[in-house]
Amino acid sequence: STDPSGPVAYATADGRVWVGQGDGAPVEVAQGAAVGRGGQAAVAIAPTADLVAFVRADRTLVTVPVEGGPPTVLASDAATTSLGRDPSIAWDGTGSTLAYLAVGTADMAEPRPSIPAPLHDPSWFRVPLPVGVLGNVVKIVQRDGTPISRLGDPSVRSYVGVTASPADGLLLLESVIPGTDQRYTLVGATAAKETRRAVAEGDAPCPNPSCDGGLVGEEVCGVCGGFGK
Repeated sequence: STDPSGPVAYATADGRVWVGQGDGAPVEVAQGAAVGRGGQAAVAIAPTADLVAFVRADRTLVTVPVEGGPPTVLASDAATTSLGRDPSIAWDGTGSTLAYLAVGTADMAEPRPSIPAPLHDPSWFRVPLPVGVLGNVVKIVQRDGTPISRLGDPSVRSYVGVTASPADGLLLLESVIPGTDQRYTLVGATAAKETRRAVAEGDAPCPNPSCDGGLVGEEVCGVCGGFGK
């Protein structure tokens, strides 16, 4: 048999963050982690194995050295609604950037057209998205907290999960319809932009030919303003 090696980080139900090295005793490195469903928290070790990132109960995204030390605050708008259900933070493969779920604000919402695009089939009908409801977006920061980008319009979809591929830098972002728990789209993205939308269960490509890659999920399309059939 082989002995376990490498650091492992986790949080306990009282919000304390621990790091274990191999078969040695774990060491407490921080306190105050936000805890969600089932006592779960958002904790992730950087691929460089020198930092632990986690979301605190005050909605700050912080890092601490794996051996313990003062925390570094990277952001103060982290969302905690997905804790215990979906992943809320994700390092890139090099450990240089960190993606996280952030609380959406009104200034992030794009104006919706006052006159929607015409329907292209008499059997289709329009089901608008909720009005005045904002969800989460995804933000990417450098490991020192320098902002890189924001992904998403919180009035169109609310991101509830973010994971990263260590091989190609691709992010996978799962969303719900804002203000609901209804699963909506699964989006492939880079730190620069949402690149494509993968069809999730219950979704179908938007039938509007002028729609740029939208999906009809739960009978709405967040890209072109809400088509269903």
